[in-house]
Amino acid sequence: MRPPSLDRRWLLVAELFALSALANAYLIVPASVLPVVMSRLDVGAAAASWVVSVVFGIQILATVPVGLGLDRYDTRRFVAAATLALVVAGVWGAASAAAGAYYPLVASRVLGGLASLVVWNAGVSVLARAFDDRRRATAVGVFTAGAPTGFALAQFLGPRIAGAFGWTTTIGVFGVLAVVPFAAFWRSSRGVAVAGGSATSGPRLADASEVFGNRAFWAVSVMGVSTFSLYSFLNSWLPTYLTDHLGATLATSGLAVSLFPAMGVVARSGGGVLSDRVFGSRRRPVTVLSFLIPVPVVVALTRTSTVAVVFVLVVLSGFFVQLAIGLLYTYVRELARPSVATTAVAALTGASSLGSFAAPITAGVLIERTGSYRPAFLLAALVGLVGLGMAAVTPEPAAARSPTAD
Repeated sequence: MRPPSLDRRWLLVAELFALSALANAYLIVPASVLPVVMSRLDVGAAAASWVVSVVFGIQILATVPVGLGLDRYDTRRFVAAATLALVVAGVWGAASAAAGAYYPLVASRVLGGLASLVVWNAGVSVLARAFDDRRRATAVGVFTAGAPTGFALAQFLGPRIAGAFGWTTTIGVFGVLAVVPFAAFWRSSRGVAVAGGSATSGPRLADASEVFGNRAFWAVSVMGVSTFSLYSFLNSWLPTYLTDHLGATLATSGLAVSLFPAMGVVARSGGGVLSDRVFGSRRRPVTVLSFLIPVPVVVALTRTSTVAVVFVLVVLSGFFVQLAIGLLYTYVRELARPSVATTAVAALTGASSLGSFAAPITAGVLIERTGSYRPAFLLAALVGLVGLGMAAVTPEPAAARSPTAD
C-alpha cells in the first residue's frame, strides 16, 4: 500500500467529518423533539431521556473491545459495518416510533450507538495514522468538529423535519443518509495504508496495561467525563428547558440550541491551534479555559428569562465546553505505544460516554422529582468544577508520558 498524498488525506478528513456529522446527528436528534416523544409515547422525562442516553450507555461497554479490534483489523471494513448498522438502526427506530413501541425504539438506538462509536474511533485512528506530527492535531481536531456539526444539524433541522414529514422521520433520516459520505470514503481510501493492524501484529496486553496504569490517562479521562457530561446535558435538556421556561416554540428553541454544538466547529478545530500557536504547545491553559468559563455560564442560564441573553450564554458555553475536546483525544494517543494508540482513544471515548450517558438521565430524574430545572443545572455546574480542578493539576504531556510509550 502507498502513503496517501496530502490532498488525498484532506479528502479523507472531509469524508470522515461528514460521516461523523451524520452519525452524531442520529445520536442527538430525539432531543430536538423530546416533548413530542414524551407525548406520543406517553412516557415521563426519565424514560424519555433513555432514548437519548442509551446510545452513550452502549459505548461505555463496547468502546475498549472496539478499540482493540480497530488496532488489530481492517478499519475500512469496520466503517462499512458501522454504516450498515446506522441505516438499519435508523429504519428500525423510525418504524418503532411510528408504532408507538418504546422498547424497540430504545433497542434500535443501542445498535445505532454502537455504530456511531465505531465511526468515531475509526476516524481518529485513520487520520492519526495518515498525518505526521506537524498536522496530526489539526486533522484530528477538524474531524472531531464533525460531532458538533451533526448535533447542530439535528437540533436545527429536527423540529423542521418533524413538522414537514412527521416526528418519526427524525429518528431515522440521518442514519440512512450516512451511506453517502461512506461511499466516498470507501472509494478514496481504497489501497491506502491509513489504518488497521493485522492479526499477527496486533496490540499486546502489556502495552494496554501501560496506558491504564498511567495516572495522567485517568486525569484526562475525568476531564472527558466532565466535558461530555456538560455537553450532553445541555444538548439534551436545553430545548425542553427553553420550551417550558421561556415558552419558546420547538423551532425557536431548536435554533437557539443549535448554536451550542455549532460553536464546536470553531472550538474543536481551534483548540489545537490555540495550544500550539498561542501557548507554545502547552495543553493545560486550554483545558482550564474549557471549564473556567462554562461553570458560571451554566448557573446564569437558570437566572435569566431573556431570549437574547440566553442566546449569548448558549454561544459562550458551546464554545468553551468544546474547546479542549480535540486536545484530549490527541493527548491520550501521546501516552500510548502505537500498537495500542486506538485502544487509548477508545478508552477515553468510553469514559466520555459515561458522562454523556449519565448526565441526561440524572437530569431527567432530578427534573421529574423536584419539578424544577435548577437542581439539574446546578449539578452540571458542580461537574464542571470537578473538571476544572482536574485540568488545573494535570501535568503537560511531556511530563506525563510513560517512559516506555515512545
